[in-house]
Amino acid sequence: MREVASGSSVPTVVTVGTIAFDTIHTPVASAQRVLGGSAIYFALGARFFVRPGLVGAVGNDFPDEELSQFQARGIDTLGVQTLARHRTFSWEGRYLDNFSRRETIHVDVGIFEAYAPKLPEAWRHVPFVFLANGSPTHQVGLLDQIAGAPCVVSDSMNLWIEIDRKGTEKVFTRSHGVILNDEEALQFTGEASLLRAARRIADLGPRFVIIKKGEHGCLCLSGGRCFVVPGYPLEMVSDPTGAGDSFAGGVMGFLAERGDVQGASLREALLWGGVVGSLCVETLGPERLIAATRRDIDARFSALRAMVEGT
Repeated sequence: MREVASGSSVPTVVTVGTIAFDTIHTPVASAQRVLGGSAIYFALGARFFVRPGLVGAVGNDFPDEELSQFQARGIDTLGVQTLARHRTFSWEGRYLDNFSRRETIHVDVGIFEAYAPKLPEAWRHVPFVFLANGSPTHQVGLLDQIAGAPCVVSDSMNLWIEIDRKGTEKVFTRSHGVILNDEEALQFTGEASLLRAARRIADLGPRFVIIKKGEHGCLCLSGGRCFVVPGYPLEMVSDPTGAGDSFAGGVMGFLAERGDVQGASLREALLWGGVVGSLCVETLGPERLIAATRRDIDARFSALRAMVEGT
């Protein structure tokens, strides 16, 4: 095992999750083995606001230049391990109809048999932590190495809710915030209402719960109050893979930049998250996110705010 060196500054937000190669089939195009994974999309979304730190594992087939391009965009890869006897996690999936349904064709999770998250010592006191979609065991493993971060936000997916519900619940009870999509929230709680689902999750301890609704934006429950935020409208979608993770990156990146997770800051963060997520879906894989600049998201945020305010 080797760790990939990076810059000396300590990141403001750290994420643990998957680093992957994705093979994607959509109604408009297909792509073979493009860069993906929950931690990758999150870091690419957060890097517009702060310096994110990446914790994860890659295999012997992962090119060094991929990590170099993250470092060039301000993403710290010190927490990335290379497991020389394994291949990088890979996923193949197909989106159906109007992107509203997705089926998994193949998953190779072999690398996780030998992986345990290892947080660089200098990152133990990082203030913002995002537990990106991944094994609850890995999420808890990272939490156990963090020295009391004031803001821990977690994500999950239907797979982990189904096969490790207790582990998923344990992660939620140790989180200040939870981000799920609408299907996952209903599955986890058994409720038929998103608001009731959000309240059930908040009863576990999180201060806020964000439920993503795709192109329709999100619902947020915070301090017992509910509010909704619209998504950024697009005429064309190429690939929704990673949109939720990049949304979370935008939300957490803005909160970390602001240094505040209360009321107005949280509302504004959701708008920024929607903007970052809208960039993600415009290309197959993370190409658009990689190429985008802060000027790009500033312009899109101004447009979205004008739509919301009717100006």
